Amino acid sequence: MTGRDRRGEGAVVTFEEVVDQAMAMLQRRGRVTYRLLKRQFDLDDEALEDLKLELIKGQRLAVDEEGEVLVWTTFHRI
Repeated sequence: MTGRDRRGEGAVVTFEEVVDQAMAMLQRRGRVTYRLLKRQFDLDDEALEDLKLELIKGQRLAVDEEGEVLVWTTFHRI
């Protein structure tokens, strides 16, 4: 993850903000591919793994589908 704001202002985006934005996207869409998350949030492989761990294990908001897709679960808390 570059840490630079995509709007070009140079502001640092925290990992917590990325998690919050990814949660919102996942809730809206119901399913997202890991490739979309990498592109949308400019994540490297390690940051993507951290995001997956947080959403699947940490928050229990999603499940992995075949190592390619995150699926929003119906049992969640925000």
